[in-house]
Amino acid sequence: MTQYSEKSYKMASDNTKYNAAGKAVILENDEWRDEKEWDEVFELMQNEQKNT
Repeated sequence: MTQYSEKSYKMASDNTKYNAAGKAVILENDEWRDEKEWDEVFELMQNEQKNT
């Protein structure tokens, strides 16, 4: 992994919150929680997986 990649990974990891089961979660008060375009992206990804 390059130095840039390591720094990016560490920054992302440090900013990610995890639940008791160790899964990444979005907190209730996160400003991005109500962004609907992520729901659309998730739905598209699920449909692509079903079609492959």
